[in-house]
Amino acid sequence: MIKNPVYTGIFVNEAELKAKYKPIHTNEFYHHSTIEFKPTDISDFPIGKKIEMKITGRLTTDKVDVLLVENSDAKSKYPHITLSTSNGFKPFESNSEIVTHLDKIQPLQDSIKGVYGVFDGATVHKKDKFDYTVGGL
Repeated sequence: MIKNPVYTGIFVNEAELKAKYKPIHTNEFYHHSTIEFKPTDISDFPIGKKIEMKITGRLTTDKVDVLLVENSDAKSKYPHITLSTSNGFKPFESNSEIVTHLDKIQPLQDSIKGVYGVFDGATVHKKDKFDYTVGGL
């Protein structure tokens, strides 16, 4: 039982993604595409489900660097993976940067494997048991 989930998402191999898409800004993230922030019910959430997620574009601004992805379960209008942010900017600010700079998105045709999981503030649960802490596999 996962108490107090912070978010659900599709988690990816950070090292694999970083090897393809080098960091632009100081603060690096790379680990997931959010499905829902502060979900109220995860009883039917498919923890451990594996998928191939399409990468459709990249947006780099002075604040954020993101990959746009196909994530049909995402609650946000523009599903993405935040790669990095400038000092003073948080990953959630990627959403407003995407909306503001839709015309600057560079199209891509790529994909990455991912697994459905839940982050509880300390641990990413990708199965019915502990899997890894954010920042490492």
